[in-house]
Amino acid sequence: MLSIHDRGLHYGDGLFETLLYSLDKPLHFENNFNIHWQRFCRGCRVLNLSIPDKNLLLQNIDSEISIYKKSSNYNSDNNNFIIKLLYTRGSGPRGYLPPARSKPSMLIYVSPALKYKNLKDRAIRLQNCQTPSYEHKLLSSVKHLNRLDSVLASQELKAGVSEGVLFNQSKEVICAISSNLF
Repeated sequence: MLSIHDRGLHYGDGLFETLLYSLDKPLHFENNFNIHWQRFCRGCRVLNLSIPDKNLLLQNIDSEISIYKKSSNYNSDNNNFIIKLLYTRGSGPRGYLPPARSKPSMLIYVSPALKYKNLKDRAIRLQNCQTPSYEHKLLSSVKHLNRLDSVLASQELKAGVSEGVLFNQSKEVICAISSNLF
């Protein structure tokens, strides 16, 4: 259980990654995981967080998928899962300065991925958002826990619009609320 003293709750002091896992394509997950793992490790270095053991993390992910598959939420018609990793510095005293020694917390959340019947169902409607994307050179490549710009932008979306595009102060496209832009 996450402590009320966890720095991720108080200060957003942590990282996240969101991955697609398919029972039908375990090798794809392995390749996909390695890309996310590299970004995760970069984020740990930027935030001065210890990097967890990769093999232990993969074992824990497998364990959480097994638990999920035994739950009432599991639908055997859908072999695709979303795995969200939340990694915080862990508990600490009040104040912004992190403790000299910390015990990080890792949370693994498994949920069903959307299942589409055909390609047309995958199409999304976009809307430009007025909420600017938070710009910070050091944190721009880190999937840190403070996603308030996305929370605010998602509240702007009109009915039937499933995704919003965020811009920086110079009106350059920066990201989508929750999707990847390439």
